[in-house]
Amino acid sequence: MKTRRPTNPRSETTQPPSGRQRGVQRNGPGNAAAQDALQGQAAEATEANTGWFGAMGSTLSELFHLMGGGEGRDLSREGTITDPRGKGAVTVASAIEEARAADGSFAAFLMQRYGFQPRIDEHRAPDTDTLRVMVPGLNTPEPEASRRTALYADVQGQPMMHLHNGTYLDTQLPAPDQLDYASAALTRIGVQETELMRQLEALLSGALSGAEPSDVHAILYSDSTIGGTRAIANFRANEIRRRIAALPPSRRRSAREDVTAEVDALLREHLFVELHGNATGDLPAGPRYMVWTDTEDQMTHTELPWGGQLGRDGQNRDSDADAVYVDYDGPFSGGDAHNLAAGGIHVV
Repeated sequence: MKTRRPTNPRSETTQPPSGRQRGVQRNGPGNAAAQDALQGQAAEATEANTGWFGAMGSTLSELFHLMGGGEGRDLSREGTITDPRGKGAVTVASAIEEARAADGSFAAFLMQRYGFQPRIDEHRAPDTDTLRVMVPGLNTPEPEASRRTALYADVQGQPMMHLHNGTYLDTQLPAPDQLDYASAALTRIGVQETELMRQLEALLSGALSGAEPSDVHAILYSDSTIGGTRAIANFRANEIRRRIAALPPSRRRSAREDVTAEVDALLREHLFVELHGNATGDLPAGPRYMVWTDTEDQMTHTELPWGGQLGRDGQNRDSDADAVYVDYDGPFSGGDAHNLAAGGIHVV
């Protein structure tokens, strides 16, 4: 049995409209809360020179200031779909519009048009009418994220669409690899919403809100387990709100419990979520989850300053979620135990 050793987590390795910026807007809501949260952890992080953000020469409050600008080319693609034919990025809105205009299945169209197809015939699984989307982790530029998505499609024998997470790596800001960690922390404590969250929610709405919902298989890795689960929670809340608003005013209050049950049943039937190397504190009610965790994954098992651990596993379950937890003793140690491309996808 391997022993767990403290290590710094290893990096996970059409233009969209301009003007988007990841993170909290400088003058936006939640600004003060974010600064307070960061200041509360800054002394510990700089004194010990460790923690989520690794060895850094600046405090987390300085990181927050840096996050107010300097968007790079890769980050501008956050929340876009990669066209596997090498024709750049496609917005979620345009992909949904194409799928709705086409004859036949919403999911089948997107998988044929934007899915990376498995290239190894003996690994190919039977075709299913399922929208399968991969969202990578942090510090992973789009070309590498697409390459990995193609690899996962080969391993699983099923087509897979890549929804890009975006990274600060190509910005001119100091320590850009650490800015992804800072952004992840802000997302996890709920003081910012990212473009990835908004676009994944839009994709779920396109697939699930119609008269004939599509089956969706979402594969979330590392940082994207944070924004991904928050996007699911937002979709659930907004779908409940939308259905209640469509009712006569006299029925809205009394119908909330029934409508909530309807939406949860929709999610349970049509949304299956795999999490790898997760860093999420909450699994929203509704979907079915499978939570894969290497027993030596330092990211998931990071101890939080206020108690508990960063992610969910078989020893730290979410009691409200319909989840299966698979804790495994994988083939790698240290940072590679967290790396989906190195080990996790092959275990699956």
